[in-house]
Amino acid sequence: MSAQRDTHFANFAKLLWEELFGLYGYIDVVSFGADYNSDTERYEIDPEHEDHGPYIEIIARRAYDLMGHVVEHAPASVSDADNWNVPDMDELPEEAQ
Repeated sequence: MSAQRDTHFANFAKLLWEELFGLYGYIDVVSFGADYNSDTERYEIDPEHEDHGPYIEIIARRAYDLMGHVVEHAPASVSDADNWNVPDMDELPEEAQ
């Protein structure tokens, strides 16, 4: 893993964490929308569960905000947002890049 990748947006991550935690005063992902899988000995969390909606909305909003921040601070030669076509993420990037 890249040290820069892990730390460059650490302030953003802290702000996001505080906002998620502040929603209910805690983040409980096991009590709702999770089923225990005895084969894997892990909880399987359903991201489509209605109780996860507020968390997903905050994450989506802040991801959009982070993108805007990056575009705003990018060099002028690449900051023409009208020509950028940034699709929604279907999966997280591989850990080792």
